Amino acid sequence: MVLMTTATEGETWDFRGRIEEDSPFFEGHFPGNPVLPAIAQLHLLLGLMRRNVSSTLSIVEIQALRLQHPIRPGDEIEVSVAGSPGADSTAFSIQCGGRIASRGRVRWNETLPGSAGR
Repeated sequence: MVLMTTATEGETWDFRGRIEEDSPFFEGHFPGNPVLPAIAQLHLLLGLMRRNVSSTLSIVEIQALRLQHPIRPGDEIEVSVAGSPGADSTAFSIQCGGRIASRGRVRWNETLPGSAGR
């Protein structure tokens, strides 16, 4: 879904990328006015964390999720994930066009390592 990402290391992981215009997540959501569904945003978050933190991570609980601004095909986004090493939950936000598109907190199936890029 994201064409290009960069990540910073430490207790905060930051990713930048662009949403593919032809992503299948937009099909049927909504014709003529496509927006990225919440489940696709969580899928994106999980994929980024698996690639950069731990390949065995899974989301076990969504403790809070607020959708505040639509993400559209081709939009550039910034994803930030904040959590302490050894924590099993993190806060996250997805920004689009300088506005928070979504934010929340998720609990993971394992504790987080001390730095990204493991």
